[in-house]
Amino acid sequence: MIDSIHQKDGDSYAVCDRKKAVDILSKEVLEQIRPLQELEAVIKGLGDNTVYLDIGGGLIAEMPRQEATLSKIRRSLRSEFHIGQLLTVKIVKLDKSSGSVIVSRTAMLPNPWKQNQYSAGDVVPVHVVNIVGQQIYAEVTPGLVGMIATPNTPVELSIGDRVQCSIIRFDSEQKKLRMRYRQSLN
Repeated sequence: MIDSIHQKDGDSYAVCDRKKAVDILSKEVLEQIRPLQELEAVIKGLGDNTVYLDIGGGLIAEMPRQEATLSKIRRSLRSEFHIGQLLTVKIVKLDKSSGSVIVSRTAMLPNPWKQNQYSAGDVVPVHVVNIVGQQIYAEVTPGLVGMIATPNTPVELSIGDRVQCSIIRFDSEQKKLRMRYRQSLN
């Protein structure tokens, strides 16, 4: 944006102010967007748990981990996304007075409970994503987490372990997945 025009020694030159231009464009975009709107955004920054996206005119929106990926595997978002990547996202929270915008990529993805089908006896590789007391939870595909039944002999599993399980029960309507531990894949 041209801030001012000056003359020196018979030549004219312009002083430009990028920050002012971005501020004006950001405010215009903020006034035009609405909740649940879908839009294209470019990743401008990455943290371990947050992705920062330019949703137009230099307006930066945040995308927290739970809105960025369905996966429950504990790893940095830097391993899934990269600067400059183009994403289709949906605005899930908008506060025009503060300029705060939260977007979601997961809102644009199909429901993994409806998209996948498993039958009793199917053998699947999984990642252990949580352990609560004696209950072990593992992710089959991003967003599809079930409980692992371990045999009577103790099995030492840790979060992040890759193991092979067989499906005992899969109920997509009730979102229940029960598996039996078979062997470690680590």
